[in-house]
Amino acid sequence: MPHDESDRWLELNETERDLVGRVLGSELMSNTARIASWVRLSGSPAEAASAEFVRAKLADYGLRAEIVFHDALISLPGRAALLIESPDPGPRERSPQCITHSFGVATPADGLAGELVYVGDGSRAQYDDLDVRGKIVLIEGLASPETTKIAEDQGAAGHIHINDANLHEMTVSPVWGSPESADADRLPHTPALSVLESTGELLKGMLRAGPVRVRMFAEVDTGWRNIPLVLGTVPGKTEPDRYVLLSGHLDSWHRGAMDNGSANATMLEVARLLARNAHLLRRGLRVAFWSGHSHGRYAGSAWYADQNWPDIERNCIAHVNVDSTGAKGAAVLGEANVMAEARDLASGCVRAVVPDETFMGTRFGRAGDQSFWGAGVPSLYMSLSQQPAETGKTADSFRAIIGGGGRRGGGLGWWWHTEHDTMDKIDEANLVRDTRIYLLTVLRLCMSPVLPLDYRPVCDEFRGAARDLTRQSGGRLDLVPLQRETDALQVILERVALVASRLSWQAETGGMERSGQGLDQNLESLNRMIMRLGRLLIPASYVAGSRFGQDPALPVPRLPGLAGLGGLAALDTGSPQYHMARIQFVRQRNRIEHALAEARAAAEEWLSRQ
Repeated sequence: MPHDESDRWLELNETERDLVGRVLGSELMSNTARIASWVRLSGSPAEAASAEFVRAKLADYGLRAEIVFHDALISLPGRAALLIESPDPGPRERSPQCITHSFGVATPADGLAGELVYVGDGSRAQYDDLDVRGKIVLIEGLASPETTKIAEDQGAAGHIHINDANLHEMTVSPVWGSPESADADRLPHTPALSVLESTGELLKGMLRAGPVRVRMFAEVDTGWRNIPLVLGTVPGKTEPDRYVLLSGHLDSWHRGAMDNGSANATMLEVARLLARNAHLLRRGLRVAFWSGHSHGRYAGSAWYADQNWPDIERNCIAHVNVDSTGAKGAAVLGEANVMAEARDLASGCVRAVVPDETFMGTRFGRAGDQSFWGAGVPSLYMSLSQQPAETGKTADSFRAIIGGGGRRGGGLGWWWHTEHDTMDKIDEANLVRDTRIYLLTVLRLCMSPVLPLDYRPVCDEFRGAARDLTRQSGGRLDLVPLQRETDALQVILERVALVASRLSWQAETGGMERSGQGLDQNLESLNRMIMRLGRLLIPASYVAGSRFGQDPALPVPRLPGLAGLGGLAALDTGSPQYHMARIQFVRQRNRIEHALAEARAAAEEWLSRQ
């Protein structure tokens, strides 16, 4: 059912035009350069110094600012080496250049030796007819939690990942945030290395000629550390308890000028402009600079979600994430991550700043400090601007991490997660452009009388997922009740959209004065109902496990509670596996149907009072 309303966000009003025009390139570049002067390893003194710089900047801009320290499991890669033991390739190639990875396991002092086995891209299908138990696997692409888990499930003793012309720092743990007791066994238990593409070609050539034996060496410092979280607050005027969460990580690999120094500068600039115009904000701004992103698998944002879950669930209207802004060559903005209910807003904000951009948006992958799905908080952006489409291990791995599906985006540049992420990779004009989009997005979330979120497109996602699962299962999954609930919700939301449009028009054209307290009350109840829709539908759409925990940092399909059940078509209907899968299906279908029914009831109840 068509309902694209992004055009309504294309025109800037006088306030928006004024504030967007005040973004200062000089301030952005100065703050980026200062933050990138530190190598910001999580829990390090250098990171603490950068946190204090950010806190002082926020305070100078007029925000209430503080640093909160908390414990987190942090993993810092150390030295690494790879020896080719047989056949003897000659002295030049015996010790190729390599790195190890966060949350990989340290090897014994004499290393880990084993026969090398090539497994292509490391997907499960690549292991068919291979016995890799006790061996070391060679995998195409950047190191990732998914390929690490698959290798370990197959019994590999270690894994080596073939990068491109640069070595890219990565984290291989699938555990989101610091682990609870039940997560202990999910932490990696094998060592990981990455090698250059040239080394990978050498090893593959040797394997074609016969068996190859290698020895891995890895030092990894994993332990609990005290890490900083910088928070700044601008209170709202009309709805003082509600706020937009603007977040990004402060820690870095190497200098991290783009990832995430420029993004931190974007956050500071948005905070500066909104704090100095706080009288305009219906709702407040909460800005958070996380540690533990790169070296703790989103430990900072996960800790914050745990410690503030009731407040987040009750008052956070949206999470706007900022990562890697303003890069040279980053010309693609139309494939930024966004939840369906915020797609029209995101499209309008991007195209208002870059009129010739076509915005499609990409469904979120399980990445980028998206720690607030369980609380039902709508989310926008992560890596807003990307390089033009390209092929290669870095771009392909990036697309897999953020959610894939993009056709024009090519990731964050060859320097992403390398020592080459330095100030010469930042383009001031692009940084101003990206910051203007972020500012406009946050401003509209904070100022719009009616929350700019539309849950009708979410119904389309539910329907599409149900159709795909039905087809994959050969018709064995009965999703008609789920589709029926989705259709019923869609009908009610069409009615809600009409009334909401009228209330928004009244508020924005002076109807507030004409209608008095009645309009205020209607707006409050409408916004409360819109937030309720998110609290119900986002966990159903994005969360497989508990709303109060964190799903693993692994690929997340639509309706993840039903993930994998399309495979029922291949199971013998009399097998134990089939019966257990059917039980899982019924329980998860009930959970999703209940969320849809509750969302419909909330919308119907609100409409009955209009």
